[in-house]
Amino acid sequence: MLRIDPIVRTSLTDSIIAQLREQIMSGRLKEGDKLPPERELAEMFKVGRTSVREALKAMEAMGLVKRGRTGTVVRNPRWFLVNGGSWESVLQRASLHELFETRAMFEVRLAELAAERATEEDLVELEEAVSVDPSDVQLFTRKDVEFHTALAEATQNEVLYQLYLAAQEILFVSHKIYAAYEQGRGQEVMEVVRRAAIDHRKILDAVKKQDPKAAGQAMVQHLSTMEEMLKRLI
Repeated sequence: MLRIDPIVRTSLTDSIIAQLREQIMSGRLKEGDKLPPERELAEMFKVGRTSVREALKAMEAMGLVKRGRTGTVVRNPRWFLVNGGSWESVLQRASLHELFETRAMFEVRLAELAAERATEEDLVELEEAVSVDPSDVQLFTRKDVEFHTALAEATQNEVLYQLYLAAQEILFVSHKIYAAYEQGRGQEVMEVVRRAAIDHRKILDAVKKQDPKAAGQAMVQHLSTMEEMLKRLI
């Protein structure tokens, strides 16, 4: 039996995850149970649908649910304990700096390789990801992930690409940015988004010029700047 408590408007996404996860781990929600649609969950939690959507995306990455065209279904929690529980424990202790340090290990080299190997098709996909209005915060946070993912794909290294896909849900904090926006911190969020948009363009310009050194340096600067700005935001 699904029981819902209204969410206090702090860390909305994390609060939704905590409630649903507790009910899955306690057995009140069982493997194969279907969650209500996003609209209904948003009404039950007294939050916006975006917060629910981001929570379900994170829970899918943890292995607690599986989303599909017919809805969101609860998975066997043993999968989470074996494959995701240890990661979640690490993330609860991890600092923002540790997350960005880990991203730098991946993404600086990804940017360099992308500058060496990106195809015309890769460049089109990257251009599409950066050609977005920064004032649309919800869209930008999605395109942010798409841009970095497209860089990984542009390395033409399937192992690196799959490793990055596996790690990105753990390392990205985009849902926290949008949560801050929903909580009325729009001006601060817009500063972060505008700077990220500028940085993405610089990285892409270096990739287009086939300049690995410049692409790597632009990524270093981007990650460093984002870390400092996000420390003040989340």
